[in-house]
This record gives sequence, structure tokens and C-alpha cells, in this order.
Amino acid sequence: MKEIYKKTWPEYFEAVEDKTKPFEIRKDEDDIQTGDILVLEEWDNQCNQYTGRVERRKVGYVLRNVPDFGLKKGFCIIGLLPEPECNGCRCDKCIYASEHCGDCEGAITDCEKYFEAEPFVQNVEDME
Repeated sequence: MKEIYKKTWPEYFEAVEDKTKPFEIRKDEDDIQTGDILVLEEWDNQCNQYTGRVERRKVGYVLRNVPDFGLKKGFCIIGLLPEPECNGCRCDKCIYASEHCGDCEGAITDCEKYFEAEPFVQNVEDME
């Protein structure tokens, strides 16, 4: 699992943040795979600077190599998994935590399940 950082314009950042956009369409240049963490950094394209807002999402699906369906060659669609429900826990395995609170020592949390989920099919060819 690796983290991949990408600039995101405010309107697209907002849509990911409010959970209305659970995907990204990107150039297929980072060898992104199921299980990787996509780190979206809001970029103010008017001021040409980062705003400081960040969204992290685990990649649940990557669609590539399907120009017959209108996906331009060299691009991919990245399916983003929803944030885990942690019931207020900020455990060290939760990608949304900035520090470990100690409340979940030894417990299996929903955040841990988030990281252990089975991967989905990545390419159309894998379904054949």
C-alpha cells in the first residue's frame, strides 16, 4: 500500500469531501492499485497555491484499459472507498487520525476492517 498525492481543484475537492463524488478520473501515471491511499490536496487554481485542506481515501477499485467504454487511453477511474465508521475512535490504523488516542488498544475497530477489506477487480481483463 502506498500513498499517492494529487492536486484537486476546490469544486472537485468539495464533492469528495461531502461524499457526492466517490471517484477520481486521472492520468494513469502512478501505477495506483487497489488498497493504495489517494491523498487529495485542495489546490486553489486562482491563487496557484494549496489551501491546506486534505482528504485521504483508500482505493477500492481502479478501472483502466477500456477505450471501448469511452475511457481515453492513458487515463483511469479510481473508485474511492467511504470513510470507515470509527465511533469516535481515532486509532493509529485509521487514515483520518492525526494522532493515536489509546482508546482502541487491542480492539478490532472498523478502521482496521477498512484496511483489511478484500480488493475488487482492477481491470476489465481480470474479469475474463
